[in-house]
Amino acid sequence: MDHQEPLLSGIFGFLGLKDLTWIRAEGLSRGGDARETAMSAARAEIAALSF
Repeated sequence: MDHQEPLLSGIFGFLGLKDLTWIRAEGLSRGGDARETAMSAARAEIAALSF
């Protein structure tokens, strides 16, 4: 169960930041190949964001 996102959303919302995008890099502890795959996917999501 993920507890960080709701908690941080509440804190940032209190500060006035409500339009948040969460990007996850899951599987980092599963070895080198899985780590690189997860990081590449996270970087691709970041690159796809438009500001």
